[in-house]
Amino acid sequence: MSDARTVARNAIYLTIAQAIMIVTGIISMKLTTTGLNSTGYGLFGYAASFNTIICSFMDLGLGTLASRELSRNRSLVHKYLSNFLLIRLTFAAIVLAGIYLAVYLGLVPTEAGQVVFIVSLSVIFSVLTGLFVGVFQSHERMEYISAQTAMTSVLTMLAAALMVYLNLGIVGYSLLYCLAYLIVLAYSIAVCAWRFTIPGLEFDARFWKDSIVEALPYGITYVFGIIYYQFATIVLQYTHTWRDVGIFKAPFNLFMTVLFVPQVLSMALFPVMSRYFITSQGSFKKAFGKFLKYIVIISIPMGVGTTILADKIMYTLSDAQYTDSIVVLQILIWAAVFLFICNVYISLMSSSNKQRTTMKIAFLCLVVNVLLTILLVPPYSYVGAAVAIMITEFIELAIYVAVSTKLDYGLSKGSIVVIAKSVAASLLMGGILVYFREQNLILLAAAGAALYFIALYILRTFDNEDIDIIKQIIGSRLNMRRA
Repeated sequence: MSDARTVARNAIYLTIAQAIMIVTGIISMKLTTTGLNSTGYGLFGYAASFNTIICSFMDLGLGTLASRELSRNRSLVHKYLSNFLLIRLTFAAIVLAGIYLAVYLGLVPTEAGQVVFIVSLSVIFSVLTGLFVGVFQSHERMEYISAQTAMTSVLTMLAAALMVYLNLGIVGYSLLYCLAYLIVLAYSIAVCAWRFTIPGLEFDARFWKDSIVEALPYGITYVFGIIYYQFATIVLQYTHTWRDVGIFKAPFNLFMTVLFVPQVLSMALFPVMSRYFITSQGSFKKAFGKFLKYIVIISIPMGVGTTILADKIMYTLSDAQYTDSIVVLQILIWAAVFLFICNVYISLMSSSNKQRTTMKIAFLCLVVNVLLTILLVPPYSYVGAAVAIMITEFIELAIYVAVSTKLDYGLSKGSIVVIAKSVAASLLMGGILVYFREQNLILLAAAGAALYFIALYILRTFDNEDIDIIKQIIGSRLNMRRA
């Protein structure tokens, strides 16, 4: 199977899984925002953010390194998995003990202590699952990753439904939420043993040292990113109320959900780009250029459309308690646009062994975000938190464009033309949405998307190669149906 066909097939699997995630995520958000109310939702959001920050320190970038190296030499799968699994289990024990100590010493709010500890287990299960994601990705078997994503989404939705139906409260919901991630981890272990290798536990001191040194920039970058995404939630809790946290977390969770688009393409392209960097610089640059083009085409209208329809979106996904979340969503969606495009450059750096460059940029953005959050959240609450994230993402994008230009991966004339056409088509779409905004949300979204792509077609945005890629995707989909 050709690389283009493989990427298309994998992108379809991941897109289907992410579509399931969006649908179940919308249902879960509706259930949890109403079942827990804004205060309870804020408390659970704090627990998730606290644990995501703490548990990020056990990541170490090992999953990304495994995916990169196994994409180049799959025969080493048992060695990488068995050693990396023991490393993560070791760090998981340390992290879990630290969280328990923090709860016991009262370093987290008393009312959140029990929930924080329970949710910490779900985050640890998720981090362990990440190693198996690296194995599946390196073998370009995205159907297993898609199954993981779909299972997680469906199971957490069922947890929310049971919480509401049985009136379990936040502790009961946290336990069910944790169980969902444990089931997904068990599935990942079973699939890996069936299709690739039986996971074991190995200690190779030299391999541990070399791998951690090589992977650490990935891990540090991940930690920096987690901190500056979750830091605002922590500051909100200490400077405002649980309700403020809930008002921020509702659109923030939606913001995190839409990030599936660049992640789908990045996950499908990363193994191919990692190989191309070694075997063909021409193919490597071409793949990067196409990735950038498609992300630009998707992200700009998303920002315009969501800004216009934010009130309809929030009222559909929650209730009147979350009216103040509308402006937060309007700000965060532009952070998502900038992050969509940043993701292309992050994939470029990661697949070309420039993870240290990514780490330095992430550190700079972390500093910027922390300063902005401390400056803006106390006086402006959830609005300040959203603005801090948006400004940080804009700065990150500007830095990546500048650094990539120096590395001879700058914006080409063709990319600039695509951006201009996408902006023009998005403005046309936006005008129509404003004029007909009293109509049904689903109808507006469908009509807006159709109008946008028709405008792109009229502007000759798609070349023959793009059409060939679309045919490959259609061909892959037909083959999947026949199978």
